[in-house]
Amino acid sequence: MKLTMKNSVLAMTLLTCMNAFAAPVYFNTDEGMNRLMSADHRTDFPRLANYYEAQENKVFCGVATITIVLNALKVKALDQAKEIPYDTTLVGSDEKGYFPTKNNWQPYFHRYTQRTVLTHSPKSRLEIMGKPTAEFDFVDYGLQLAQFTDMVKSNGVHIRTVELPKLENVTSVKQDMIHALDKKDSYLVVNYSRKVVDQKGGGHLSPVAAYDSKSDSFLILDVNSAKYPWAWVEADKLIHAMNTKDVSAYRGYAVITN
Repeated sequence: MKLTMKNSVLAMTLLTCMNAFAAPVYFNTDEGMNRLMSADHRTDFPRLANYYEAQENKVFCGVATITIVLNALKVKALDQAKEIPYDTTLVGSDEKGYFPTKNNWQPYFHRYTQRTVLTHSPKSRLEIMGKPTAEFDFVDYGLQLAQFTDMVKSNGVHIRTVELPKLENVTSVKQDMIHALDKKDSYLVVNYSRKVVDQKGGGHLSPVAAYDSKSDSFLILDVNSAKYPWAWVEADKLIHAMNTKDVSAYRGYAVITN
């Protein structure tokens, strides 16, 4: 009985803490737009918004996020982007026959897609879609944070990943995230539980584009635009949402740079 009562008290305390946070403020509202205008940490917003794309299916949140960030990092000018491989699956062979062939002209852009970022990924497309792996004895859809990290590395850029098994210093975590937003050619990605931020669904990955100190909230460019618009989420609430378990490890955030 004492154990049950103790657990009940802990559950009630956690619930009270969660309810103390405000609900997300969606970008497609007046408040959401105004918050961006007044945000004091929004350097990454223009580039991420320019290269934003929604995930192609329900398990591709991590893949879409990597695609957006890699394009923001590398597609700066045509001459700098030529190392990016063409995605020849975007134009059918019957369609390509109508394009000019002079000077080896191609109908593709030097731009990452949700197919080309998987080229060297340790976790294959089929495994992301649910094909069983030797590592787990269950279907492991999508990308866990460590798998996301490995895929980023396979694309030749640097990533610093921070798991959040404990919340010993929320302020320090928040300041590190803000610093990542302010640093040139540095992009912040969060891996969090939707449930903790008052949304339906499980774990999710998306890039972060801004921080507004007045409201103490981060702007998440949700890659599942069919489900939720971009959203401002209170910093403490987002950090608590990252302090959740995904299979055998904890979620957290990552900072991606060249």
